[in-house]
Amino acid sequence: SRRRHTRYWRDWSSDVCSSDLYGVSHLHNDATINGSTHMLSSLDLNGSTTIGQNIYLPATTANTGGIYIDGNRTLHAHSNYSVFAGRNAGNFTTTGCGNTGIGNAALTSVNSGILNTGVGYCALVDLTTGDRNSAFGNSALQSLTDGNYNTAIGNNALHACTGSQNIGIGHNAGGNLITGNSNIYLGSNGQDGEYYTMRLGSPGTITNTIIA
Repeated sequence: SRRRHTRYWRDWSSDVCSSDLYGVSHLHNDATINGSTHMLSSLDLNGSTTIGQNIYLPATTANTGGIYIDGNRTLHAHSNYSVFAGRNAGNFTTTGCGNTGIGNAALTSVNSGILNTGVGYCALVDLTTGDRNSAFGNSALQSLTDGNYNTAIGNNALHACTGSQNIGIGHNAGGNLITGNSNIYLGSNGQDGEYYTMRLGSPGTITNTIIA
């Protein structure tokens, strides 16, 4: 049997038991939905909406499955197991699988890169094809485009890095590194062009190292 096509053009409050939304729907005041809502098209909410059970959205494509706030994509999940939350986090055309971006503009440029995680404002913002990178913190790994297996934890950690297999932990850790690979920086800004180097602390700041 053909399913019901529900359309709301109301300027007053409404109570709905359950609803299948196939067309463009506008709720201009408050609404209470006590059942489940299936959204196959667009829904504009100008008032408050209380939903007592579930919201069902299709997998994200260029035209479906996204939640916008103030005109900006804010929450979307893809059939390739990628999930993005935050103003302009991720994008609708990515083909990479298993990516997670949380925060404004996190992973906003990702294309075919896979299994990347960016948490924080502009974390991995320029990444396109790199794989298996992890960035936690404001602007962490923000300049990386195609590097792999980097880990940055901290504000601006490895923010200029374009290489692979680097680790930066702490504020601006590895911040001087641009083209090096396989380095470890713990609380150190590091140097550009380094390879297979480990640095602990910044010059003049560490006076004692105790290994029990």
